[in-house]
Amino acid sequence: ARGAATLAALLPTPDKDGRLAKLLLLDVVPLSLGVETAGGTMAPIIARNTTIPARRTTAFTTGEDGQTEVRVRVCEGQRAMARDCTLLRELTLDGIPPMPRGHMR
Repeated sequence: ARGAATLAALLPTPDKDGRLAKLLLLDVVPLSLGVETAGGTMAPIIARNTTIPARRTTAFTTGEDGQTEVRVRVCEGQRAMARDCTLLRELTLDGIPPMPRGHMR
């Protein structure tokens, strides 16, 4: 209810001709979205207050020689360490061609 009252207070009032000014509402991500790195840090990919929908691409490398899959932990938060952020989803990317560690494709 408080959010609705706040929004109503921001809405324009009609001018003398009864017309309303145009209002543009944008939805944003409230907290940064990122992934946990091998060191346990949070690597932000989409910064907080970014309008959505949003799309970002970030390259990461494998941590071991011959690695064929990667576990990705998607987190939300502003903390430096992923353990201090909210885990949203954990998924596994497989089918990675074996390469020396640190290489990306």
